[in-house]
Amino acid sequence: MNIFPFFKLVLLPPLTALLLLPGCSLFNHYEYSPPATHQGKQCVTHCLSDKQRCEFSAQSLYEQCLSGEEQTANQTYLAAMQNYYFTKQHNPNSHISQPSKYDYKAKSCFKNDSKCTRYYNQCYELCGGSVVLVKD
Repeated sequence: MNIFPFFKLVLLPPLTALLLLPGCSLFNHYEYSPPATHQGKQCVTHCLSDKQRCEFSAQSLYEQCLSGEEQTANQTYLAAMQNYYFTKQHNPNSHISQPSKYDYKAKSCFKNDSKCTRYYNQCYELCGGSVVLVKD
């Protein structure tokens, strides 16, 4: 199965538009200026701990999703294979094509840890530091 036409017609236009939007970049980063006080710096330490917990939680949820999706995808693939063999056995001239394992891979999981950075940045500023978005 050649996925290039799918990529060219379905995926390429939105990706191109995303990259061409003014001011948009996939490689933005933040610059942090620490708080001036010792208390502010201790506060930032708590922000970092919270961010790490948030990222760990996001990773755990992502892995749970993948595990569940993979199990569901495998079950669906096995059912499709059974249907294929049943159809071929009872109708050998059938034009049914054999299912591809690739078509049944887990596809709907994503790691949503962007909120962790957003919360960290808000916390950092509340502690007296400053956060600047740098667009590359």
